[in-house]
Amino acid sequence: MFVVDIVGSYNTKSSAQGKEVEQTDKALPVVGVKTDGEPPTIEVPKGKAPTKVVSNYILEGGGPELKKTDAVMVQCNGVLWDGGKEFDSSYASKQLAQFSLQQVVPGWTEGLEGKKTGSRVLIVVPPDKGYGKEKKDGIPPNSTLVFSVDILAIL
Repeated sequence: MFVVDIVGSYNTKSSAQGKEVEQTDKALPVVGVKTDGEPPTIEVPKGKAPTKVVSNYILEGGGPELKKTDAVMVQCNGVLWDGGKEFDSSYASKQLAQFSLQQVVPGWTEGLEGKKTGSRVLIVVPPDKGYGKEKKDGIPPNSTLVFSVDILAIL
């Protein structure tokens, strides 16, 4: 005999459901706040990219905070700072992303550690915390990466 408690369910239309946080820094990308299951817009400003990891709430959820040893389930999309071209999207692949924070680029680990589940987070990853001089699946060498990440669950 098994007893199973279902604590949540997610599908490809799942989104963060947190409280909207004002985006006031004109030097940073603006991320859309709609939670209709469609990818949020990411508007990258003109100008120099940050040289340190940026991690800001767009929607702040009320769930537990992530630890760097956690595995997570997210909806995410990523664009290049230069030109805003999308290079990654769980929305486009129609699959939620699942990974350990110990198995991603350092900028993701740094950007997600301490953030609450149920949140949408803007993460800007400079090259030294991303793929550096490597060329990777549509990402040119020395690229600054911009992500919108909806933290759905800790696994």
